[in-house]
Amino acid sequence: MGKKIQTFTTIDDLTGEVREQYSVFTSAGEGEQAFVKVYLNSDVDVFSLSKTESFILRYIARRSSASPDRPEVIFNIHSKRDVAKQLGCTVGNVTYALSNLVRAKVLLHVGTSAYQLNPYVLGKGTWRSIKELRARLNAKEKEPIE
Repeated sequence: MGKKIQTFTTIDDLTGEVREQYSVFTSAGEGEQAFVKVYLNSDVDVFSLSKTESFILRYIARRSSASPDRPEVIFNIHSKRDVAKQLGCTVGNVTYALSNLVRAKVLLHVGTSAYQLNPYVLGKGTWRSIKELRARLNAKEKEPIE
């Protein structure tokens, strides 16, 4: 497996002298760590969530797929018990925090015990997959209610 070399140089603006130079070697097989994008232009402030809400959001974000085909995460009573145990709180507290995340439109409730990240607030995956999720969400909102 090949190595990628990236060199960084710091130059003094006044003298033009090289102050510091270093190289970073990475193997070609190393990928970027998993991440979630936060869209700051949304009306939702994801930085002022409670401890329980933040934990649930991370729990669901870690388990959500970057693929627009299956973006939902099952968060049933077993998941709630697991989170409650890790946080040292009750299942009722977890359910309340989950409801707050849905009410705030950080998460979308897409079925029985199924949730997904709101692609207008948080995005996971490529821009193309996020745009596809947004388009599906817009199309779903325009469907007639039966």
